Amino acid sequence: MKQILKWGIALAAIVLTGAVSYLVCQEYQAGKQREAEYAELQNRLLPLEQKKTEIRQRLNDWQKDYIQESQKKATVVVLFTDLDEDIYTVMYPKMKAKGYIGVVALPITQSLGQSGCLNQEQWHELREAGWQSCLKWEGGMDSEEWMERCEAMIQNLGTELPRTVYFSYGTYNKDMDEFLAGKGIAIAVHHGEEDMPLMLTEAGEGIWHPGSRGIQEQKTARLLSEVVEQRGNIIYTIGSDFQGENYDQVQFDGMLRWFDSYCKADEMMVTDVEGAREYFQRLENEEGKQRKGYEEEKRMLEEELEAVSGEIDGLLGR
Repeated sequence: MKQILKWGIALAAIVLTGAVSYLVCQEYQAGKQREAEYAELQNRLLPLEQKKTEIRQRLNDWQKDYIQESQKKATVVVLFTDLDEDIYTVMYPKMKAKGYIGVVALPITQSLGQSGCLNQEQWHELREAGWQSCLKWEGGMDSEEWMERCEAMIQNLGTELPRTVYFSYGTYNKDMDEFLAGKGIAIAVHHGEEDMPLMLTEAGEGIWHPGSRGIQEQKTARLLSEVVEQRGNIIYTIGSDFQGENYDQVQFDGMLRWFDSYCKADEMMVTDVEGAREYFQRLENEEGKQRKGYEEEKRMLEEELEAVSGEIDGLLGR
């Protein structure tokens, strides 16, 4: 009996050992299969994850490109309100060294070659350097007479009639717009009369009304900072109409330094009055088309990202 019990115990041990070995073997085989399946899963997941990362990077690049392409600059104009010869001898060399152009207003009360004024040779050099001109309304006469004298002056200069009129400090009023529009004038520069804003941020319709400020008026640096922040337009005037726009070397050199800092940061450009409006018009015309193209590209990338994420979730059983 004892012998049978011993053999039973031994047989049970053998069976148990075999069972354990079988289970271990089965677990080993299952482990190997899981490893193989995991490796296969990883092989299938890796290119999908790489593709997902690539799409996300393309979306990031899209956002940067869109911001860069849609980012407009502020525009600043330096407008000289008389024909003082210092424009050529003093201020022009400094602006030329920086690559900046200016605008010269043409008063009917002055003419090239008069004592203390620009001469013909200096005028033509400024024009060849890209400087522009505008008409100047000084008040005190009938508007038709003023325009006739302006047209005669422009004919003598041999240039086209400017589409911009600069209004001396305190002389602008909205009643002039209908007359100006009838004469082909598109831009009226003011000093904030009738609560007109000094800064504009869009091209608008009809007569454009950019504001101007004398170079020596208070808070010019703060105003320029606001213009750059809002990507608007401002005009700085230099001349002899009133004290706030009289030339001052320290103020002028400081203004050019402000311009340098913003232009180097690609936040601003110095241009002429018509150039500023054309810049805003071009951006506004392109904005809708540009936005549509970018939004379509973004939609396609997001759909592609969603599809890849779906494939990954399917492989992971999520």
